[in-house]
Amino acid sequence: MKANDELYQLIKSLKKSEKRYVKLFAGLQGGNKNYLKLFEEIEFQILKGVPYNETAIKKKYSGQKFIKQLTFTKNYLTELIFKSLTLYYSGSSVDFMISHQIIKARMLYNKALYKNFFKVTEMVKKTCLEYERFSFYLQILEMEKVVIIKKFYPEKDETAVLEEEIKILNIIRNLTEYNFIVSQLTNLYRKKGRLREESQAEILENINDRYIMMSESRALSELAKERYYFILQLVADLQGDNNRIFELALKRFEIIKNNPRPFKDQSFNYWQDIIMYILFHLHRTGDSESFDRYLEMLRAHSGKTETEQINLFLIESLVSILRLGNDIPVGEINSKVGSILKKLQENEGKIDANFEILIYNSIVRVYFRRSMFAEANKYMNMLLNHPQISVREDIELYAKIINLIIHLELGNIDLLEYLIKSTYRYLRNRNNVYKFETVLMKFLRKLPSISTNKQLLESLELARKDILLLEDDLFEKNAVIQFDFSTWIDRKIAGLQLEKHMTNKPIYV
Repeated sequence: MKANDELYQLIKSLKKSEKRYVKLFAGLQGGNKNYLKLFEEIEFQILKGVPYNETAIKKKYSGQKFIKQLTFTKNYLTELIFKSLTLYYSGSSVDFMISHQIIKARMLYNKALYKNFFKVTEMVKKTCLEYERFSFYLQILEMEKVVIIKKFYPEKDETAVLEEEIKILNIIRNLTEYNFIVSQLTNLYRKKGRLREESQAEILENINDRYIMMSESRALSELAKERYYFILQLVADLQGDNNRIFELALKRFEIIKNNPRPFKDQSFNYWQDIIMYILFHLHRTGDSESFDRYLEMLRAHSGKTETEQINLFLIESLVSILRLGNDIPVGEINSKVGSILKKLQENEGKIDANFEILIYNSIVRVYFRRSMFAEANKYMNMLLNHPQISVREDIELYAKIINLIIHLELGNIDLLEYLIKSTYRYLRNRNNVYKFETVLMKFLRKLPSISTNKQLLESLELARKDILLLEDDLFEKNAVIQFDFSTWIDRKIAGLQLEKHMTNKPIYV
């Protein structure tokens, strides 16, 4: 018995309307329908909230033929569910609609009805261009070439079809080139974070010099045009230019707003991605009215599929955590964080690891900012122990640094000495010991030898001077922004200056 039986998970994912359609579809099929008993038994287990129990089903229907052939019955039921869902969504999805027309064209070809065949293919090609489904267009051309080459329909010219194919292949190649750059920049960001070294700057410079990046006019489709501006947005993000990120996100927004069809029913929801960046900017600027308007727009452009609803939850969760300012009561913060973590757990296995890591990271920073270091430590452990933390090396780097400060604040000096050594090894092994990290590690390494708050104050003031020198450094300012070390130092110094008799007062007593 497998608790995660694939058929069980498939039936569990079905909406009420989908289940009803499966049963109606099954009713139209001939032969014995004992497989519906299996469907209903699994449905009953799901309603009871219990894991898949195949033993119970076998016991209940012991001796019946479909139980003796249970593997076959499960496979048959699985295929029937997919067939019914294909029919159910055939009229509501662009890809299903085009696929249906391609099947229709193939049937006409098989019946040698070539005139009608070409009527359908011309209509499908028009739809493919309208919605920029270029791979479907190539399928149609392959079918047309067979008819033309065999001279079944002499009115059609083979050369014209081949020219069409070259044109479509160029459009696909053009889009692929943009997507390749997007992948390159995304991987660079997740590995190193914002601009920290000359080699990163050179990569950005080389990308800007690429032929397809010289002008928007080099993009041969609306999808490619959106990718062009997304590349520029990623470059701005790597450079730490938040205003430029917002401007380019708005450009992307206008592209899909003015011509939405190429972006309709895509596996990747462009609306969600673009509006997310706009919301981040509006949060930073404090424009609550525009923030609320775009948040409603985000919900309106999130489809009904489970994937899109989970993505909506992740984006809403992240922006809601970012909005937990210092004026929000602690109880409200705990309640918000608790409800988000509960839903993350409920959707285990369905969550984008990148987003989950971003959420944990944001939670840590909320508690850190409020000087709630025990809570920050709790969620920091969850972040650093995330099984896929390596997909965001940039976050892991800064998390390890913040982790040191958290343990300093908690007074875990003995543990801190070990963590400082292991963190330095981590930075060195990844060639991430830049000026910012050097200043911070220099300050932290002194801690075991500091015995009074006066000595701590002096050490903090020296570190603050060093940090201030980095704020105008092209390759260090992004690290300073990423972790606002200066604010923490200022807060720490202000607290220490309020202490009386600092000369003789032991540290953290």
